[in-house]
Amino acid sequence: MNTKHYFYKQKAFISPFLMIIFSLYLTVISFYITQYSLKLKTTHNLEKIYKEVIVNKLIEVDVVEKSRNTNHSNRIHGNR
Repeated sequence: MNTKHYFYKQKAFISPFLMIIFSLYLTVISFYITQYSLKLKTTHNLEKIYKEVIVNKLIEVDVVEKSRNTNHSNRIHGNR
C-alpha cells in the first residue's frame, strides 16, 4: 500500500517536501537577484553623478585658468 501523496499520478514525481524546498530555493535566488540589481542601479547612478560633477569641476577650473591667463597677459602688455 502506497502512503505517499504525490501531486501527479506518476510515482516519485514531486513530493510536497521537495516542492517546499524548491520554492524556498527560488525565493532566496529571487531575493539575491533583486538585491544585486538594486546595487547595480545604485552604482550606475552614482557613477553618472560623479562623472557629471567631475566634468563640471574641470570646466570650472578651465574657465578660472583662462581668466587668470588673460588677466596676466593683459598686465604684461599694459592692457586692462
